[in-house]
Amino acid sequence: MKVITTVGISILTQNYQGQFANSKDALLSDWDNERVQGEIDKFRNEDNQTNQLFPKTAQEVCAEIHTLYEIAKQNPTETLQVYLLATDTVTSVIACELMIAWLNFNKEDGDETSQRIQIAAAVSTGELGVMRQQRSIYQSAYPDAFILPIPDLQVKNPNAFQTTGFSNLLTAINAIAGTDKPILNISGGYKATIPILTIMGQIYGYPLRYTHEDSKEGQIIGLEKLPVAFDAEQIERIFPLLDEDVLPNIDPALLNEAANFGLLMPDRKKRSPLGTLFFNYVNNFAPQGKPALGVFVEYKLLEYFAFFWKDRKSYKVVRSVPIIDQNEEEKLKGNEIDLLLEPIENASIYEAIIDGNLTSGIKPSGYIACEVKPFSSFSNSTKFKKIREQFPKTCNYISSEWDKPKEFYYIVYTLLDTIPDDLLERAKDRMKRVRDEMVLQRFDISFWLVKLSIPINVDTYTNFMQERIASLEPIIL
Repeated sequence: MKVITTVGISILTQNYQGQFANSKDALLSDWDNERVQGEIDKFRNEDNQTNQLFPKTAQEVCAEIHTLYEIAKQNPTETLQVYLLATDTVTSVIACELMIAWLNFNKEDGDETSQRIQIAAAVSTGELGVMRQQRSIYQSAYPDAFILPIPDLQVKNPNAFQTTGFSNLLTAINAIAGTDKPILNISGGYKATIPILTIMGQIYGYPLRYTHEDSKEGQIIGLEKLPVAFDAEQIERIFPLLDEDVLPNIDPALLNEAANFGLLMPDRKKRSPLGTLFFNYVNNFAPQGKPALGVFVEYKLLEYFAFFWKDRKSYKVVRSVPIIDQNEEEKLKGNEIDLLLEPIENASIYEAIIDGNLTSGIKPSGYIACEVKPFSSFSNSTKFKKIREQFPKTCNYISSEWDKPKEFYYIVYTLLDTIPDDLLERAKDRMKRVRDEMVLQRFDISFWLVKLSIPINVDTYTNFMQERIASLEPIIL
């Protein structure tokens, strides 16, 4: 069980009050400074620790260890893999070392709970590999123990704290978490990090645990994930604009909603820590299936083609046509035709779906196939990877198992009133890749834009479903 622990200096203030005047405000870059070396050596002195630190109970020594003990007691069959995240200061790293020393002493003394608390080894996942990791000096019980100081997580430079310190902290936590759901022990560290770590826990499903210096044994505050999520329509309005490859070039007037949510720095040229949290969640962690908004858009497009399209009298339209593996008579995972337009005189798929007997032997001809995706699927590189994985399979199937389509409509929807030029050109470049690298001239493909207007109110989808899509706007590549 992974437990990520932010570490402050409560172990110093509770056990060494008034004994770290020189190192109190020192940044980690001052570690080798003579001014602080004397205090560092004093804290590392084993006799000093034996007299001032080791006699303390888990409840008495510091809030971080108290919380770890309570987590261990709540999970009696688990071994905790503890990751110590220090601030960018001398005292926080020393605090980590003293925590390890206390755990080391109690582990060697036969304490069962300490034996189930392991300080994790170095981490080198993704961006985290560029951050400094300081090896612990306590080797006997924790031979692989590492401390991870977070660069710029310090209050001497408030601007660095807000811009890069917060972001480095989030990067570290996500890198350590990987695909797991670690517990966040937020009893230590700067209190300013608690709000954003609480939001992070809610977004990613990381449980939070907290105690304070006056908590009694057995008292621990926990917060599990609540049933909350981002609105899909707000994601589609804001997420495409937060890509920092194009963000500096976007007209600040187009960023009001993102700024009002606190997702941007004051100059509107970079994401705020909260914006990074939001962007990374949508980019890497949000459910990959089709959101409710996407399904609603497909139904509105079905309505458009059936009742308002100029060629509506010549075609029948059906939604969500499965691509079936003719060898197994099962739908190929992740592949379907979102909308299929068949000539009225030969609507074989339409009739088979209505009758409930669609099989791989039923093949359309003279049809128009439609794929429906949010604009962010093309504007964002990570989202585009999903198209690169799935769409070639669709192209191969309709080119070999069916008669080739008369045309393929790739329909992209957006909630942006104005799409910034850089963002649109980036999306167009990827559309050209679809045309040139995936379709490979096997059939004609065109790209279309649907601009949606969804007001922010209690009856958001009610209003949206009552309005009709007026037209499709061609995207000229």
